[in-house]
Amino acid sequence: MSDPITRTMEQQRDDEVVRILGCFKLNPFEILTLDPETCTNEDIKINYRKKSLLIHPDKCHHPDSQTAFDLLKKAEVDAKTEERREFISKLLLEARFEVSKEQGLKPDSEKLKNEYKAIVEQRLKKLLIDIEWRKRKLQKLEMEREGAEATKKEEEVNERKRKIQEQKMWDEGRDARVGSWRTFLNKKSKKKSNSFKPPKGGPEQR
Repeated sequence: MSDPITRTMEQQRDDEVVRILGCFKLNPFEILTLDPETCTNEDIKINYRKKSLLIHPDKCHHPDSQTAFDLLKKAEVDAKTEERREFISKLLLEARFEVSKEQGLKPDSEKLKNEYKAIVEQRLKKLLIDIEWRKRKLQKLEMEREGAEATKKEEEVNERKRKIQEQKMWDEGRDARVGSWRTFLNKKSKKKSNSFKPPKGGPEQR
């Protein structure tokens, strides 16, 4: 029978796996439970190490521990990418501004940061989803365009091959055609020669 401490640790591991799986995947700072505007790379490193030790598949027996661990690792990489961090920070400011405008509050008010924090996070999520949707739509259009260009090029290549093949067949059949024509002319010439009849002799030849 396992002791209460062990059961508690196992529960903590399982709870963290469930939490990570329920996080918004496009926001690495939500997975790492960090603020993108204030955290440092050292904070990211510490939080990642702490959580990775907790849910590592070698220690955690939750069936989805590997999936959660992979998401955590990706979150660490994304969070350390300066471009991604600045991007999310700007969207967070935009989300705060939109919510503050709707609620008649100042964007930097404590009330907005505390009482309306969940609403701001939902607005940030919506902004990220909208941008990701547009990004994927553009990627799809680009792939379709590239596919259409590839198909066009393939058709052009096949058309050139067809013309080359036709020319090759024409050239290969040239000797046969010339030979047939010469044979025809020779037969015609012989026919004319064989059909020639000398004139009958006149009185002076008698």
